[in-house]
Amino acid sequence: MKKILTVFFILLINISLWGQKVSIAPNTSFHVPETMSLILSDAVDLNNDSESSTFNGNIKFIGSEEQNISGTVPVNILNMYIDNIGILLENDVFIISELEMQNGIINLQSNNLTIGSDAILSGNYSNECMIVSDANGIFIRNIPENDTYFFPVGDITENPDYTPAEIDITDGNFTDANVSILVINAKHPNNSSNDNYLNRYWQLSANGITNQEYDITLDYVDNDVVGSEPEIYGALYADEWVLLNQVSGNQITGTVTEFGDFTGGEQSAFTGINNVQNNEINIIGLNDGFKININSDIEILQIDVYNVLGQEIYKQKELTSSIIQFDNNVNTGIYFVRLQTDKGTISEKVLIY
Repeated sequence: MKKILTVFFILLINISLWGQKVSIAPNTSFHVPETMSLILSDAVDLNNDSESSTFNGNIKFIGSEEQNISGTVPVNILNMYIDNIGILLENDVFIISELEMQNGIINLQSNNLTIGSDAILSGNYSNECMIVSDANGIFIRNIPENDTYFFPVGDITENPDYTPAEIDITDGNFTDANVSILVINAKHPNNSSNDNYLNRYWQLSANGITNQEYDITLDYVDNDVVGSEPEIYGALYADEWVLLNQVSGNQITGTVTEFGDFTGGEQSAFTGINNVQNNEINIIGLNDGFKININSDIEILQIDVYNVLGQEIYKQKELTSSIIQFDNNVNTGIYFVRLQTDKGTISEKVLIY
């Protein structure tokens, strides 16, 4: 049974605790100075009910058991270090300077974890070391400027799955801005794909950012894939679907100007992305490439070819010839040809023999 250490005094020295629950009572002045550490080991929990408490030093959770952060007053921590089985958030937590995760899952449950605009994230991220944001709790990063921001998130719906997100913001205006993320291990409710899709979607929301443009990379796991992976495209849902790149290497990638829900599915499922009629373009496989027959005034802007593993093997801007020939090191088999046109994007499967 855990003992409870109720604190009514100012802490001015390093302290390590085992088998205790640190409970900070209301109206208590509890302070961890910047040069000091509070080490909570072997299932020691932290409960904060005091608005006067400060955690301006290093708060370390270590050991072989799960630990809790609870209380009625949110906890602002300068530096937090985790090397345990995991932490259950039963209170909101704000990280000011650094969050280092060596091992352990931070399960947000219904609470929020916010990373300050100057804070650093580091860790050995994996299925056993990540931030779980798959319920009502939200992982939030304050965004001060154009830069790359990483979200080491995942879910534990069935098994632990580490499915992080990264956004590289290249343009935007920022006023007390932040980006938040949730990860849901399920098919997106507006994804009408029948045979090929991802059983996962990421909800990204933003506050205080306008006129943004960013590149996004989302990692999914093999078990998320339903059907044939080369038939799956990434997409953003923000009132309507926006087509992204064909998925490759267990990643969704694309350049977008809105925030919303990201997932993967069949190209035809994403409404409004394909205005090309079936009889306007026909692709025929050859023994060393393929031939494109165009039966209208449609303009081809880019050609991309992928193998069955989703790896891009060929790219060409514009169409200079109706016959596309590969070099001799391309094997025979099934390939997927993606054509970006002035009327939309289409994808067809061809046999190279």
